[in-house]
Amino acid sequence: MSTIFEPKLLTAEEYGRLTDDGRLTELVRGRIIELNRPFTSHGYLVYRVAMLLGQFVDQHRLGRIVTGDAGVVTQRDPDTVRGPDVAHYSYQRIQYQG
Repeated sequence: MSTIFEPKLLTAEEYGRLTDDGRLTELVRGRIIELNRPFTSHGYLVYRVAMLLGQFVDQHRLGRIVTGDAGVVTQRDPDTVRGPDVAHYSYQRIQYQG
């Protein structure tokens, strides 16, 4: 009878401390998954959405827009860290800095 060892699940904090090996990854339920590289058209669409959304959010002082796959913890125990193309953080959730 053989024993199967499950790999240790990572926390969001452990995932954040890993060295960058050049792969595009996310943490899903404690496990690292590798993502496909997006095409140029995807990058242009993300730029347009972020620009338009950012103008509106800035004009109305609603919060901050982040891009570039900024890590967002979406679940705990086991942890999931996703890299959204565009995300909005309202000033109700984060402190205004400037």
